[in-house]
Amino acid sequence: MVESDTLIGENTIIDSSVKLGLGVKIGSNNRIRGNTVLENVTIGNNNDIEASIIKNASIGNNNQIGPFTHIHNQVEIKNDNVLGNFVEVKRSKIGSNNKIKHHAYLGDTTLEDNIHIGAGMITANYCFKDKKKYETTIKSESNIGANVVLIAPLTIGRRVIIGAGSVIDKDISDDSLAIERSRLVVKNRKDVGDGRVNQ
Repeated sequence: MVESDTLIGENTIIDSSVKLGLGVKIGSNNRIRGNTVLENVTIGNNNDIEASIIKNASIGNNNQIGPFTHIHNQVEIKNDNVLGNFVEVKRSKIGSNNKIKHHAYLGDTTLEDNIHIGAGMITANYCFKDKKKYETTIKSESNIGANVVLIAPLTIGRRVIIGAGSVIDKDISDDSLAIERSRLVVKNRKDVGDGRVNQ
């Protein structure tokens, strides 16, 4: 399906089973692969988008998106990023040369440049107490480990490493390593008995 106001640049390939809704502008040398839905989207040049939903967003150049990426509600993505399997981005700004490859949620987030986001990372942007959504900022050259929860409002500084499995609810300054985990308990299996661990 292609709406009448769609604009497509030279050498862009649109596969079958793609829906181009209202307000779609696509630049040159892009590949839009099957099962993608675009609506109110501006896309630059040399992007590869596969089996993803993108609405109300702008995409720069040389990005690899999908499969199964969901980008919506006022998202700006610049250049040379990878957004992979089951990544959702909502009301966020993504800089350049970032890697968000697996199972992540970024809501109300500003991502600067050269950042690696581990699998399973989420920004916890909604506060049930006051029913508001808060912002997270991750500054350039930081590395966020797998299964990290960032509880907004929050700022992660430059060149920060967040250890896998951490829950972060305080700002982290530049050039820091942050790890937050519960105490590990290890017992010999013969002492566990019926599965209950006595401490």
